[in-house]
Amino acid sequence: MRKKEIKNRARYTNREPKTADNPCSERFTYRVIAMGEHGKLSAFTLVDVLAGMVIMSIVVTMVFGAFNMVNRQTHDFQKMRIELNDFELMESDLSRQVDLCESIYEIPSGFVLEREGKVIKYLISKGALIRQTEASTDVLHPEVSKITLDKVERLNMHQPLVTGITVVTNFRDIELLASFNKEYSRADIINKTLLHEF
Repeated sequence: MRKKEIKNRARYTNREPKTADNPCSERFTYRVIAMGEHGKLSAFTLVDVLAGMVIMSIVVTMVFGAFNMVNRQTHDFQKMRIELNDFELMESDLSRQVDLCESIYEIPSGFVLEREGKVIKYLISKGALIRQTEASTDVLHPEVSKITLDKVERLNMHQPLVTGITVVTNFRDIELLASFNKEYSRADIINKTLLHEF
């Protein structure tokens, strides 16, 4: 009986016992401890596997949720940056054109910049600021709520000169203002007045 038991143990370990006094090798001793008292190998149960799958699904859900949130924030930031760029481009264009022009006049729904016989019209149409030249028409800003003009008030002037322009735009329920000023010399005002009289 002893020899049969030793033979079976040797088959499990794939090693022959060293001696008759010490039939169990070190590897066999390790296997006996791992198998336990009832001779069964330790392993995960079905409950352990299901618990691991649940935990893994929770982690994956959290990771994808965070990823989607970051994507939405990135998209919102890019949209906000585009809207601010539109405002800055409009402000830059108007500032340059006001500095270069000789005179500014008010027209229905907007104003006109005049320089060397050429005019550039800026009109509000359907909430957008439209820029019209002799060669082209384009949208300078997609969301403009109103334009306020400051004029030189003279009784004998047929068409008052505009000295200040304030453009109000909408940016995420916030009003952004862009103001531009045009200075005229006294001689310019007199010349414009005499020009319209004749």
